[in-house]
Amino acid sequence: MDIEQYRQICNDDKIAVTQHANRRFQERGISLDDIETAILNGKIIETYPDDTPFPSCLILGKSTNNSPLHVVVSTDEEFLYIITAYYPSLQKWGADFITRRGL
Repeated sequence: MDIEQYRQICNDDKIAVTQHANRRFQERGISLDDIETAILNGKIIETYPDDTPFPSCLILGKSTNNSPLHVVVSTDEEFLYIITAYYPSLQKWGADFITRRGL
């Protein structure tokens, strides 16, 4: 899938988030609006074609306050499943937030 396909599905009634993921977003100060905004303005930076039950990808976008945000999503082409979202740190990511730093 490409980013445009994710964007077409990206609306409140088609986004699925587990309770566990929702709690983590609250802990991280990330709202559903932040996630939607990042998907709508972001780009796919990694793909995980072997993930199950559906392939997934990592999107780099900007949150509602214009901060870099990583969102891992998958889809069954009807619903958008938010696996995780986090503000990337410069300890793990390069200044472009695309390149992983070696550990």
